[in-house]
Amino acid sequence: MRGDRPTAIKEGIRDEEALIFFAQRLEELSSPASLDSFRAPTVNIPSLLMEAVEQASLIANASSGVPSSSINPIIEELTFRLSGNIVSSGIIPADREVINKIRAASPDIVFGILMQLKQELSGWAYATQAMHLAIELLATSRKTDIEFLATEIVTTLVNLSMSRRFIHEAVTEFFWGEGGDLSCIEDVRQLYLRIFPQGHTFNVCFRVTENVDALHAVRFEPLGISVLRDIPAPFDALSDQIDLEPQGSGNRFLLVQNITALDRHSAIAKAQSRVSLLKNMYRMYNHDNPFVLYDEILLEQCCEAGVKLVRSEGYVRRAVSDSSERLASRKLTNIMKHSAFLKGRHYEKFVSVSEFHGLSMDSESLPNKLLNTWISLETICPSKKGSSKIESVISGVIPCVGLKYIDRIFSSLTYDLLH
Repeated sequence: MRGDRPTAIKEGIRDEEALIFFAQRLEELSSPASLDSFRAPTVNIPSLLMEAVEQASLIANASSGVPSSSINPIIEELTFRLSGNIVSSGIIPADREVINKIRAASPDIVFGILMQLKQELSGWAYATQAMHLAIELLATSRKTDIEFLATEIVTTLVNLSMSRRFIHEAVTEFFWGEGGDLSCIEDVRQLYLRIFPQGHTFNVCFRVTENVDALHAVRFEPLGISVLRDIPAPFDALSDQIDLEPQGSGNRFLLVQNITALDRHSAIAKAQSRVSLLKNMYRMYNHDNPFVLYDEILLEQCCEAGVKLVRSEGYVRRAVSDSSERLASRKLTNIMKHSAFLKGRHYEKFVSVSEFHGLSMDSESLPNKLLNTWISLETICPSKKGSSKIESVISGVIPCVGLKYIDRIFSSLTYDLLH
């Protein structure tokens, strides 16, 4: 959570403390640098209803290998979250007793109940209700309710396919940007206008390396991708902001058209997915890399004048409890002097563990980081007779995590108290 005060909130206004807490939680919930335990979760009532309807449909259609009991854990989680939920209770009247009806219904009846709830508690309806409630409850300064509503807003928006980066940028600009002037809770509605999900059409232009000519084509119709030698209009208006080669000498561009998305970063992700598919399909027949994308991305949005220059979002390393440089150096010296891993029969295994951990640190892809870290843990943890590799890793890692747990609790508590 940001420790600095949101500059857009006027000092001394009514409900100042509640507004500051709301702003800080929205920022932390959407920040790419936040630990997972502080970010918005991936599951809430609208997403659970979608999963429940899908599972109930499989059961109703007697799909092979899908027992009727498979929906029970989803129903249990759904009814638990519906119970006492201040957002859903504002949409579904209490006298309908939907929780009891879901629990008592047979598999063939529960499908109809879930379908109706899915429509009534859609992501858009749920987000709208949560936003309205936040305006009302900010005046009460009840942090538990404010925390819950901020979490539900961000989770619902992300599940509707809005990018965390867009939400984070909008929140940061609104509460910490220059020229902000929040004098009352009602002003938060201006933020809602920025982040409420609305569909837009985008055209995205990537600058790429010259070897894209290896594709020997100028248009890939099914993907909506065109290969161009010159920067196309209207993107040429920003040509002075990117480092172009002299005209005709080495500039190449990929134009991806007609992308429907809720925000510019989601549109860029969809465009990158199409470009990645094009590249991977080419490499099925030729293993050379046909092109590399530059960091500069030019973007045109249907309802906004002009074009925008956006930089690629790199991997943001999460905050971890690292040793200081001096302490890390002492630990390295100590392991060099005393470790038995650097000699004897365990040497090759230790080298392998170190290399996989290094690959994890160097990679910008989060899945690759997790995979290489897991491989290093599997390699270093001793196998136990009668136990799987996963069980061996878990039993070996838990004591190491526990040794730092108390230290991290006190470090986090001290930081929170100071900020």
